[in-house]
Amino acid sequence: MDYGPPPAQGDINASWTMPGDPDELRDMFKAFPVPQRAYLEHVSKCTKWRIATAAEIPKWIGKSGRVILVGDAAHAMVPHAAQALSQGIESVVGLAQILRWARPELNGTDLPQLLERFEKLRRPRVDKFIKLSLNNAGNHSLPDGPQQEARDAQLRKLGDEQPNVDWDEVAIDIDAPERSMEFTKWVRDYDIVAEVSI
Repeated sequence: MDYGPPPAQGDINASWTMPGDPDELRDMFKAFPVPQRAYLEHVSKCTKWRIATAAEIPKWIGKSGRVILVGDAAHAMVPHAAQALSQGIESVVGLAQILRWARPELNGTDLPQLLERFEKLRRPRVDKFIKLSLNNAGNHSLPDGPQQEARDAQLRKLGDEQPNVDWDEVAIDIDAPERSMEFTKWVRDYDIVAEVSI
């Protein structure tokens, strides 16, 4: 599996897999104990599977204004922020809440306005996670060297600096730095039902 970031402007019709090099695979595991490496000596062919994402869709709502994409169909993202499933669930819950405001006597004529409101509400959050996941993909896939060593040192430092936080005192902030308490609270304490109700 290729855990690195997806190509920036790849062919959307390209294959998600490509032939791998067994020697490259063995090289990746050269530091493992001999018994584990011995299994790889029997590998004669392998396949490399790229993590991929979809191009950004300018509009989630169809031309009729009565159809909308949600989840990966609307906002696919690589797994490096651990948010793709959560964002799909949030979107479905948010859409269900907004559709409760549809007025049956209008025979769906209010649907385009409701779907516009939904997309306007959801886009900033999912766009932030798409960018975060792509950034993490690049950062977590650095080749050995000075950048990778600096990243590792920063991660070790973060692990040593776990403050005792009163989360009730921390404000939610989408624009805060990614490793800040405010951003962390925005990630973990977001309430789609409350936001839709505003």
